[in-house]
Amino acid sequence: MASTTFALVLFTLCLATGIQGDSTPYTSCSTVADPIDFRMDGCTETPCALYRGETASAEWDWEVTADTTTLTPRVKAIVLGLSISYDIGQEDACETLTNAECPLDAGEEVTYGLSMPVLASYPKLSLTIEFALLDDNGDAQVCFRVPVKVQDRS
Repeated sequence: MASTTFALVLFTLCLATGIQGDSTPYTSCSTVADPIDFRMDGCTETPCALYRGETASAEWDWEVTADTTTLTPRVKAIVLGLSISYDIGQEDACETLTNAECPLDAGEEVTYGLSMPVLASYPKLSLTIEFALLDDNGDAQVCFRVPVKVQDRS
């Protein structure tokens, strides 16, 4: 009986705190707020595998740092010290917020869902991807980096 009660309390606590899956490790951009949590499908340790010809999916939670009516995703690939913009085919990050709508207010906790194409023509290599969401002023609301490895699915 006690173990059943404990399991029920633990399950309720997980629901109340919004635990949705295993977190993915990341590193900070250091000058901007980190996410509260980051989850990339199939990745609980780095480098995360990105499979050529498939779409990578991730989501992250963060606290809005300043009021904004727009949100723009910015993704960069960092290879051998070079930072290259990576087009994910999305201009408006407000479209894939899962628990809020724009405009956003400072202090609001928000979750963003990302779908990122990994083209079959990409070379197989290890790199770091930097994710950021930009506000009305072009300032990053959240920014972090994740080591990845582009590869074929075995």
